[in-house]
Amino acid sequence: MKRTASLASTHLILFLLLTVLLANVMALYGQTAEVAPRSGNDACFRCHALSTLGIRDTAPGGIRNLSVAPQEFGHSIHGDLQCTHCHEQGYDAWPHAQERTGVGALRCTNCHQDPKLELKELFADIQQEFAKSVHVQKLGEKFSCFSCHDPHSFRREQEVSTRKIESANALCTDCHESGQKLAAFTERKFAPIEVTHAWLPNQDLHWEHVRCVDCHTSYEAPNTSHNVLPKSQAVTKCESCHSQNSVLLAKLYKYEHRESRQRMGFLNGTLLNDAYIIGSTRNSVLDAVSFALFGLTLVGIGGHGLLRWMGKKKREAAKEEDA
Repeated sequence: MKRTASLASTHLILFLLLTVLLANVMALYGQTAEVAPRSGNDACFRCHALSTLGIRDTAPGGIRNLSVAPQEFGHSIHGDLQCTHCHEQGYDAWPHAQERTGVGALRCTNCHQDPKLELKELFADIQQEFAKSVHVQKLGEKFSCFSCHDPHSFRREQEVSTRKIESANALCTDCHESGQKLAAFTERKFAPIEVTHAWLPNQDLHWEHVRCVDCHTSYEAPNTSHNVLPKSQAVTKCESCHSQNSVLLAKLYKYEHRESRQRMGFLNGTLLNDAYIIGSTRNSVLDAVSFALFGLTLVGIGGHGLLRWMGKKKREAAKEEDA
C-alpha cells in the first residue's frame, strides 16, 4: 500500500510540473502580437539585411540597393556605431520619407569635423584635396564620399597587404569597368583599363602590388590620395617608383613607420617587406659584392684570353723553329 501511494504521489508531481510547463509555453506563444520591437541596429537590419532590398531610382540603373550585410557592417570601421548616429532625423518612421533616403542628406564631415575626433585634421586635409579632384571638378555634388566609399563596409588598413591593394583598386575599377555604375555619373564611355594602360609592362604585376591612386593622385601636400588628377598628369615614368627615392614611400608605404627604411643593409627596407622593386630596394654590401664579382669575371675572361694568345704565339714560334 505504501509503495502504491508513493508512486501515485510521484505521478501527481510529474503531472503538475508538465501542466505548469505547458501553460508557460502556451502563454509565450499567445504573446506573439505583443513582442517588443528589437532595439538598436537589429531593428534596422530586420529590413536592410535583405539582400534584395532596394528602391526605384531616377538615375540610370533603375534600382538603388539598400541592403546592408550585418556581418560586413560589424567588421567595418563604423561597426561599433548605431545606425542612428548617421541616419538621425526622419528614419524612425517606416517607410522612410523619400527626401531622407538619398545620400545627399548625409555628410561624412558631419562627424569627421568633430573637434573631439582623433582624425579631425586628416579629414580636413582629405576634404581639401577632394574638392580639387578631377571627379568633383567635372561632376560637382553628383560625386561624393559615398561614390567610392561604402560606410557600411569600409575598413581602414594602414599596413600594406595584397587585400588592401586589391580593395583600393576595386574602388576605381568598380566604376570605370562598370558601364551601369558609370552611367550614373556621365555618358562617357571608357575603354578597358588593359587598353588605356597598354604602355605599362607587366600590368597584372603592377595592379597586384600598386594602387591606382599611387599613380593617379597628387603628391603635393597634404598628399592624402584624394586629389585625383587628369590622366595627362598621372605618374608614367618608371623611375618615379623604381629609384632610391621611390614615390611609393610617400603614399602606399606612408604609414609603415614601424619598419626602418634601411633594414639589413637594404635601402627602403619598408618596400622590401612586400615587394622587390628594381632600383628601389638596394643593398650596398650586395652592390659591392656584385661589382667585385663582375670585375673578377672580366679579369678572368681577359686573363684566359691573354694566356690563350700567349700559348698560340709560342706554338707558332716553335713551328717556325722546327721548319
